[in-house]
Amino acid sequence: IVLSPTSLHCINAMDIDLSEGVENAEKVKSAFIQALVEQARDASPTSAERSIVDRCVMSLVRGYIASHDAGKNPARLTLVDFYNELKQQPEPEAKGLALDLEIFITGSLNIFAHESNVDTKKRLMCFDIHEIQPSVSGLALLVILDFCTQRTTINRQLGRFTSIFVDEVQELFKHEAGAEYLEYAWRHVRKMGGLMTAATQNASTITRHPIGSVMLNNSEYTVMLNQAEPDIEELVRILQLSDQQAAHLRS
Repeated sequence: IVLSPTSLHCINAMDIDLSEGVENAEKVKSAFIQALVEQARDASPTSAERSIVDRCVMSLVRGYIASHDAGKNPARLTLVDFYNELKQQPEPEAKGLALDLEIFITGSLNIFAHESNVDTKKRLMCFDIHEIQPSVSGLALLVILDFCTQRTTINRQLGRFTSIFVDEVQELFKHEAGAEYLEYAWRHVRKMGGLMTAATQNASTITRHPIGSVMLNNSEYTVMLNQAEPDIEELVRILQLSDQQAAHLRS
């Protein structure tokens, strides 16, 4: 599944998982959009901006759920709805957020602002983002991760096992919200009986982050290949490797 500005494939960043209750759906989607906004802007939002994003997402999700429960079969939410909700907020910060996100919603990088059209019936799915600009790769990884996490819940209900492999995972550690959402997905997939594996060529990006360090420590199975010296020092510290084990990482 090739995702790029010119691809016909789309993944809806506002897809909502209602399998674990309404309250959880609101909180999870709000946390995800917070992470998405941070990745898209390549900057940490202020407290005021976080509150505005949370307010908009909660309002949209609650409205969608109310219509869904009333049997009205509402149209699926998309980032366009989020964008329009932002523009209706009175604070100047909301206008700034809307402007910053415009390129990802109504502009040339709007591949995550449409309803999903990916065929999920395949036994093996590979998401290819090599045509996406490097500055947007973290955002793409985040949306795909959310898509796969929700799919794991559906698969569990169908009695299916799900395995997720995330390459270049260091992209999600560039911002706090991305790392926090990865940690949520890591726990959620395991709770759903699935398996998530992450790979990176930049181990120190993860080991030096508190969340990455804890996730690595809690992983029952780790494969380490040849590493750069700074990465080796971090891995020795966290995993308490012996001198002999560390020597293998140097050769």
